[in-house]
Amino acid sequence: GNIKSTMAGEFSFSIALSLGVLGLGLFARGLETGQYRVRAAIVIAVAMLSHGLVLLVWPFLLLLMWAIWMDRTRLIYGITTLGTAGLLVMFWFLPFSSTTHFMTDMKYGFRPSGASDSFWDMFFPWPPFFDLLVSGFALIGFVASVVRRHLNGAFLGVACLALMGATYLARQSLPVIGLLWNPRLLPFLYLLRLLLMMVGILETAQFVVRAVTMREPGGRTALLTGAVTAAVVVLGVTVIQLFSFREMPGAKTVTKNGKSVYSWGIGGWDP
Repeated sequence: GNIKSTMAGEFSFSIALSLGVLGLGLFARGLETGQYRVRAAIVIAVAMLSHGLVLLVWPFLLLLMWAIWMDRTRLIYGITTLGTAGLLVMFWFLPFSSTTHFMTDMKYGFRPSGASDSFWDMFFPWPPFFDLLVSGFALIGFVASVVRRHLNGAFLGVACLALMGATYLARQSLPVIGLLWNPRLLPFLYLLRLLLMMVGILETAQFVVRAVTMREPGGRTALLTGAVTAAVVVLGVTVIQLFSFREMPGAKTVTKNGKSVYSWGIGGWDP
């Protein structure tokens, strides 16, 4: 699902995930405005047909989003949109699910496995600096979304918590899904947490602007705040990707405390 695995040929999950995120966005916008019913249904169906893991996880996420937005109008919207997407998938899903007794399952064991592994390592897999940065802004985004009644942001936070719970429960057999190697759910957790981090970054930027100007940002101020925030985020993501692929200009591999690390700058920063 990431850049490296896609380069190795595992492209179907990247296609499914990209379409799945677009489908979530269309469905969320549709719950807000009542539009995009057909587009959302088609994109969601194509996403679920592109990879089995998206087929397993996306109905759960869509139903959760629908439940958070639920009222009488959204009830009808969800039934018509998700019902149509479900019917579009059935031509493949029904024959597939009816023959699973001829197939092997995806239960390759479970994590955590062994004394050196833990749920903490699974849920927070990155270096401490990045884990604190991402989780800190994600927490800010979740709290701000709940306080401001931003339902899509609240959905991201609730979905992250639900996926953490599902990862724990998937050590054994899951209802309907059956046997599943529980780390399969982690990429979805990481993705939604990163999206929630973006909400937190924007909320933090707006809070700083309000504190400085002593008023709610609007018009040109809001546009400038968004542009500066986007530029900083793009720069940060670019630096992280350059470090990840060890292509950071001026960086080099050095030895620190007996370990080989990739560092950059005068002080030898190694995130």
